[in-house]
Amino acid sequence: MSKTATTQAAIPASLVSKLRAQLRGELLEPDTSTYDELRQLWNADVQRYPAVIARSVDVADVIACVKWARSNSIRASVRCAGHNISGAASCEGGLVIDLGPMRGTRVDPVERRIRAQGGCTWGEVDHAAAAFGLGTTGGVNSITGIGGLTLGGGIGWLMRKHGLACDNLVGADVVTAEGDFIRTDAEENPDLLWALRGGGGNFGIVTEFEYQLHPVGPLLAGLLMYPAEQTTELLRFYREFAENEPEELTSFVIVLNAPAAPELPESLHGAPMVALCPAWSGDLDEGEKMMTRLRAFGVPTVDTVDQISYVDLQKGSDEAWQPGFSRYWKSDYLRELPDEAIDVIVNHCERFKPPTAGAGHADLLSIQPTCYFEIGHMGGAISRVGDDESAVGHRDAPYLHGTFAVWREPEDREQQVAWVADLWEALLPYSDGGGYVNYLGEEGEDRIRGSYGEEKYARLVDVKTKYDPTNFFSGQQNIKPRSG
Repeated sequence: MSKTATTQAAIPASLVSKLRAQLRGELLEPDTSTYDELRQLWNADVQRYPAVIARSVDVADVIACVKWARSNSIRASVRCAGHNISGAASCEGGLVIDLGPMRGTRVDPVERRIRAQGGCTWGEVDHAAAAFGLGTTGGVNSITGIGGLTLGGGIGWLMRKHGLACDNLVGADVVTAEGDFIRTDAEENPDLLWALRGGGGNFGIVTEFEYQLHPVGPLLAGLLMYPAEQTTELLRFYREFAENEPEELTSFVIVLNAPAAPELPESLHGAPMVALCPAWSGDLDEGEKMMTRLRAFGVPTVDTVDQISYVDLQKGSDEAWQPGFSRYWKSDYLRELPDEAIDVIVNHCERFKPPTAGAGHADLLSIQPTCYFEIGHMGGAISRVGDDESAVGHRDAPYLHGTFAVWREPEDREQQVAWVADLWEALLPYSDGGGYVNYLGEEGEDRIRGSYGEEKYARLVDVKTKYDPTNFFSGQQNIKPRSG
């Protein structure tokens, strides 16, 4: 039996008709012309076939979907932009509540707040806020959905100055597991707001996010790229620099095989490189001095650092984050970056194995590296947030690392996954005990617990038990309610 036939048989047609009658938005089934396009997830390595996809256009649609799925014991998942490594935005044979059509924004320039519906991408939030010279932390590209990134923490170019995306979440409209509509902010249901700040999609469907905005002018940002032979020296330089790094600077080091991007000389396409990626969001004169300090490491092979708007900076890596590629990631916070850890990174990165030169390899390499290691300095505003303010763990960890693999051809999967897993495991002796929730795949309950720490995890279980005692929202990175 085909996948489509299996999916069609999962839910009786009479039940599907009842749901369709309650919705303003479109309800897609496997024989709908747009079903296959809209069931696809950002990570092509995850293929799921829901029985129905509800393209919700308003809160009433979301409420109807939740009540319908609950009353008929049908599994449901929630999709904002689907831009997630684990594929939690979909489910096999169930209902996908797709918030994609809900993309309205509203800025209050006096209070410096923005309300954004759950289907928005960061590009839409950035665009709306920039009209008033404002912005907030929101990832490192414009095509990521605001929902998943915020609920899992939310690193981004402004994080050391203004905190994570979830730290700027000041309120939310939520549809609960019972299909009730509630508000959460500092005064109303504050326990739920605490949990939404990093606890993932375990507690309800956020139909509207409210963020604190900040004045954001031109930034200084770009790439300083060096031959891979300088990776050891650059990581040591970065470690020393980070000890006194101003909060206006967010930065990463990436070890990669260079993509065939138009801004890079053709001679570097596919070459092993190491890149220092700074983004300065303070006074530009001070920023120029900071870039001079960074360039003191040595003369880069490629230097693209220049003034850029926050909106354009966010768009700058969109090509590398397009859907349609298979991906595998692993990540951890690091409590330190000793020479021994740097040696591990360098030795493993020297064993990069690019995917085979199949039909899909050329277009893959043309827009992004095929496997890479990234480490970013945390601290600043991130580390000043108290435990009572958010569910995010490992606030004091100085570094976050991630190892990423991307491929097109199925035969490359085993090789790429093994390379990522081997490097992650080799860095475990330097781990702070857990990873960044948004980088977790299907890694089990222990990894979820480790990402929050035992005290915060226990508190999240309390909130889950209160708002979703039957575990209706049971996607990946699931925090289970207390039984009984």
